Amino acid sequence: LESSPSVSSLEDDVKTKEQFKYSPELEERAKQWISELLNEPELFATESLAEKLKSGEVLCTIMNTIKPGTIKKVNHSKFSYAQMENIGNYLKACIDIGIRKAALFDTPDLYDKRNINVV
Repeated sequence: LESSPSVSSLEDDVKTKEQFKYSPELEERAKQWISELLNEPELFATESLAEKLKSGEVLCTIMNTIKPGTIKKVNHSKFSYAQMENIGNYLKACIDIGIRKAALFDTPDLYDKRNINVV
């Protein structure tokens, strides 16, 4: 009998996400990985991971580094709607390259710091 791939329930996904609590070690590893990927060693010299990612610009740059041309328009504005659009474009690009929506955060998780642990 061939086994079918397992599909997790929304409840299981929520429980899994809640298990991820803030970890300074994970934040440092993420900052190091992003800095190395973008070849910007001083990227996080003056701001936290959450603050640096909030505008969505770094997220879009990460995606375009991994898969060039994926995000066509990156907003460089300080207006909240433009920054949230960047985050949304990044999340859409993640889905387009095959990441499950359940594995992603929601825009307010990052922008409003509602649940930075899942970012």
